[in-house]
Amino acid sequence: MGIKRKYELITKAEFARRMSVSPPRVSALIKKGMIQARKDGKINFEQAKQILEDNRATSSISLMKSPSYLEARRKREILKFESAEIELRNKKKGLIEREEAIKMCADIITIS
Repeated sequence: MGIKRKYELITKAEFARRMSVSPPRVSALIKKGMIQARKDGKINFEQAKQILEDNRATSSISLMKSPSYLEARRKREILKFESAEIELRNKKKGLIEREEAIKMCADIITIS
């Protein structure tokens, strides 16, 4: 009788597919020592998954709570809004009222 493994060994490419990350990202995590790879290149799926999920959670939380990030994002949104307002104002300046356009056309026709 064979001994059942308590964990699943998979390749780096398979892990990348399952976790929706790029293979180079998996290699980088292995190189940093965050994920352990065997000599044959296979990794423990459950262990690596937990490490990746913990890493994602802490990095996104710290990024979102960072005052400089939030301030930069707020400023970017304000600038986008102001740019859209300016663009709309400039487009409106180029427009003329219907009656004015009809009068201008009538003037051109009568001049001819």
